[in-house]
Amino acid sequence: MTLDVHTVRYESLIEDFEGTVSPALDFLGLDWDDGVRNYAETALQRGRISTASYNQVTQDLYTSAQGRWEGYQGHLQPVLPVLNKWAKRMGYDG
Repeated sequence: MTLDVHTVRYESLIEDFEGTVSPALDFLGLDWDDGVRNYAETALQRGRISTASYNQVTQDLYTSAQGRWEGYQGHLQPVLPVLNKWAKRMGYDG
């Protein structure tokens, strides 16, 4: 089964928000709306957010999570050969 997929890396959002989001919107057949850039304000205006990540929806994008996985590298060692294939496919060094 083939799926039409558009991949977005979080790091790309941090580096170039509009340059990353615009192609994603195009993929979805949606036009740009300033509410996308002001996502936190847009989410707050909606009122109640009923998702498991409700508290993260209004947070700014941040860089502190970059490289966090390295703290778990020892634990991941047995599965790194499998994960590296996917990491490279996602544009990570792996």
